[in-house]
Amino acid sequence: RCAPRAAPVLLAVRPAARRSWRHGCGALAVRALATEARDPRGAVVKIFNTRQRPGWTVPWQDQPVESSSGSGAVIRVRLPGQTAERQAVLTAAHVVADSRYLQVQRSTDRFSGEKFRARVVAVCHEADLALLSVEDPQALSGVTPLEVACASRLPHVFDKVRVVGYPMGGDACSITEGVVSRVEVQED
Repeated sequence: RCAPRAAPVLLAVRPAARRSWRHGCGALAVRALATEARDPRGAVVKIFNTRQRPGWTVPWQDQPVESSSGSGAVIRVRLPGQTAERQAVLTAAHVVADSRYLQVQRSTDRFSGEKFRARVVAVCHEADLALLSVEDPQALSGVTPLEVACASRLPHVFDKVRVVGYPMGGDACSITEGVVSRVEVQED
């Protein structure tokens, strides 16, 4: 059940196809904890992925190891088999695809530049979503998790939005403001 549409949405997640999210990838119990209109940069982390893609044409040969990075949002979840909620990182599945070693780093302008080991807890490539847990319990201490909006509170066309993350070529957290120009659900 969603609260009225009065508070701004800090993190909006819409699966690419609802049937894929429900049937192919399971569900996550996410609770809204964020406050209204706060600066979300402290809850956005940079993800470092050391990956090795499979060699489909020559599976007996190792492919080169590559490095990539992306962004993730700290949220609160109740993981399967656990009774207590904990902090986790929500990101895109393509950010952690083919991972061999994952690390997260909090905003270097607000926290130390230390990197923390992470692992994939859940992934849904159809919806391009992944959930990471950080091995060090103190890694995300002091971070106020972002709210995950339910589907009825997603932004509409012409709504003002902020995009927060780590674009390619940057080490500092970046914020871009704009308006939603189009909303589409694509079925594969």
